[in-house]
Amino acid sequence: MLKRLGAFFLIKEDELPQVGYFLLFFFLIGAGLALGRGTTDALFFKRYGIQYLPVMYLILAGLLMTVTMVYAAFADRLPAERLFKVFFVSIFFLLIGNWVLIAFAVTEAAFPAYFLLYELTSDLLILHFSLYVNQNFETLQAKRLLPLVFGGAQLGTIAGGVFLALTAPLVGVPNILLIWSGLIVAALAAMLVHHRRHGVSPYFRPGRKSAGEFRQCIGQITHGLKFAKTSELVRYSSLALFFTAIMFYILSYSVNRVYAETFTTEESLTAFFGMLSAVTSALALLIQIFLTNKLLHRFGVRTVNLIFPITSVVSYGLLILSFSLPAAIFASINKDALMKAFRNPVRNLLFNALPNYMQGRARAMAAGLVLPVALALAGGILVLAQIYKVPIYFLIAGLGASLLYLYFNTKTNRAYVSGMISVLRERLFLPDQPLDVVYTSAGDELLKELRRGVQQPDDEMSVAYAKKLVALFFHHSAEIILPRHATAGHAARDQLIRLLMPFNPPPLADYLWKQLDQADDHLKATILEWFFERRDERAVNLVETALASSNPRLASVGVYGAHRFSLRRLYAEADRRLLELLTSGEMSDNAAGLELLARQPETHYQPQLLALLQHANTRVRYMALDALTHWPETVIPELAVVLDNLSHDPDAKVRCCCVACYRLLPDAERARLLQAAVEDTHASVRQAAAGQISHENGRADAYLRDWILLNSGSARAQEAALRVLLKHRPPREVLERIALRKAEDARVLALALGLLKDTAMPRESALELMEYVLEERLRQTIDLSLLAIEHVENPATIGPIRAGLQSGDRRCMANAAEAVRHIDNKKLAAVLGGLLDSVGPAGRIAADQTHRFRDIKDMLSWCRAGKDPWLRSCAEHALSAAR
Repeated sequence: MLKRLGAFFLIKEDELPQVGYFLLFFFLIGAGLALGRGTTDALFFKRYGIQYLPVMYLILAGLLMTVTMVYAAFADRLPAERLFKVFFVSIFFLLIGNWVLIAFAVTEAAFPAYFLLYELTSDLLILHFSLYVNQNFETLQAKRLLPLVFGGAQLGTIAGGVFLALTAPLVGVPNILLIWSGLIVAALAAMLVHHRRHGVSPYFRPGRKSAGEFRQCIGQITHGLKFAKTSELVRYSSLALFFTAIMFYILSYSVNRVYAETFTTEESLTAFFGMLSAVTSALALLIQIFLTNKLLHRFGVRTVNLIFPITSVVSYGLLILSFSLPAAIFASINKDALMKAFRNPVRNLLFNALPNYMQGRARAMAAGLVLPVALALAGGILVLAQIYKVPIYFLIAGLGASLLYLYFNTKTNRAYVSGMISVLRERLFLPDQPLDVVYTSAGDELLKELRRGVQQPDDEMSVAYAKKLVALFFHHSAEIILPRHATAGHAARDQLIRLLMPFNPPPLADYLWKQLDQADDHLKATILEWFFERRDERAVNLVETALASSNPRLASVGVYGAHRFSLRRLYAEADRRLLELLTSGEMSDNAAGLELLARQPETHYQPQLLALLQHANTRVRYMALDALTHWPETVIPELAVVLDNLSHDPDAKVRCCCVACYRLLPDAERARLLQAAVEDTHASVRQAAAGQISHENGRADAYLRDWILLNSGSARAQEAALRVLLKHRPPREVLERIALRKAEDARVLALALGLLKDTAMPRESALELMEYVLEERLRQTIDLSLLAIEHVENPATIGPIRAGLQSGDRRCMANAAEAVRHIDNKKLAAVLGGLLDSVGPAGRIAADQTHRFRDIKDMLSWCRAGKDPWLRSCAEHALSAAR
């Protein structure tokens, strides 16, 4: 029974105890606030006078600012449950004190004091509720469970309202305060029991502590204010809150004025407030349980965020047309039912788009600065409006505030997604801009830093800085690198020179010529090779000396020089030395010969090259393959067995180089090895194979597009093909088509996974393996869809979403899944958003429970019929086990 109810309300089985506690906790708080709402209004309006309500708003503004500033200083430093203890104990003793003052008629000041106590209590508890929920639920959980949890508060308000209407005439309005204080004690006890059993709120992250409590409080408040200025989401949501508060308090005054004029006695007004509270809370509860989470799931946060502003505009319109009881009741339903059902849950979700360490302070800044100022302004408007007997003046002001509230809510909606992306960037340590943009924009400061890095004494660090210098500021590289070259070690000197050679800066040739005499053999070979390549006449006399050198690298450079300068008298000696290097038993000789063969292919050395392809040393094999990639286009049948063996080499660089050599094989062997390579475990091998496949099949963009759409390989193979396709700059519609097709493929995988999770078959190892494989393929296919759309939409948005989904962090995955719902391509957002809206335990993506397949064997047969080798193999194994 509980499992069925959980499924109906979108509650997972392991979440039932947690949801049960929050329902009870919020029920007790809601019941208490319902008792407080009815009694404070009745006592204040009838024993003190509604005409003083605007003045109370002004006093409340100052008190609210002070209290929330203190709250802001501690909100992010302490677990939410610890602050609740302080609140509950304080509220309990203040309620008992107010009861004594009212019951024994000590002073009339007890009535405004009780009014202020209730207003401060309700505002502070509602503010802290949101933080408490955020410390216990991540974004996707909150979307599903927050309306239901807050429904517990509405259920409590219903119970409290009915209780108030029935018992107030019997026990007396003041004695209701004692019952409220008893509910506070019960809520405190439930919270203590829960956290003694489950520990601190799981998503609480304490802020840094420092010496000096006062200085730390001021520092945290200042930090919150600065963040409110820089965050677009906080700025627009604060402006929306400002006009919400003005609209709300003017609306509250308007309806209470109608009620005070309609009901003449304290008991009748209290009973009416009790029934009104019960009715509006029941309506809010029904909406929250049966509608809010469904609307959030279907239309998203931004659409639901506009419901309450629109109904508020309608409420003011009705009051302007008729300032009477029916219009006041509709306005009360709006502010007490629709606000709780739509506005409060959505506003809480909006704050998930802020960093964890700022959520408490940002809420407190809004409530401690924005709300008091708005409350003071609303109070001032009402004080001035009381001069006139006609309510039209403050109603027009309220209507204007509600229209501005609607406007700034649309602005908040736009800032919501960018805020979510910013949080993902911060949590995943992603830069705000691509590094090349950051480097380029750094300008002279970066150049100075790179200059200092090149000049430091550590050779390895110096070379690392030099590489970045050449990549970003090659015009300045020679003037910085050459002075450091003179003091570098032998290995570093060779590396530094090689960095400069491709750019051929003006002073380089003269500098290298002077370095020849003092260079070691390795550097001398590098310098001579450069001079020979440029056919520098000053170096022609050095060819024969190099050719006769015992150093294999100098000898290979000598061979290169003989051919480069067309020194025919040296050709025979050059051929002899190269053959000697290729057939030597020394690895250094082989490497030198292969390096030359890669630069200057000679087909009559093919037997020696084939032999070196099977060398025991990995570096030699790799260099032999590299030389073979430059071989003239011809079919070499005997190469098939060699390359087949090398395609299983443990070194990914070797396997990647193999792919470029498959062009020299017969058609059948080439196709077989390329198909195997595109499923390789290393990304660079897969991408090289995809590039080779597309190159051999005419129009690369059209072939790769169809290859991906037809699922002609695993998700990893398709990713490699997509990355090759992106280099051809396909049109927008092609990428959108691929993204949507992959999203649909992911939906089918999710259906298969859902069927497998719900199967009643024994959980054998074959099925468990199949479950893991389907989960992996589902994540990979979703990522493939996002990779395609990333190059259509803003990469700065899609990139963090992909990183968040791959992070394994539950909150990051939830935020990324929420952000997916708001990408520009609405059709894709709907498909992927539905898949990602439920992130299961341990970061596994849960599937839709709708079954597309007839049974488990039908699903496994579908997997076996696909072109994904690993999925096909696992499905075959699972089918065999099922027999």
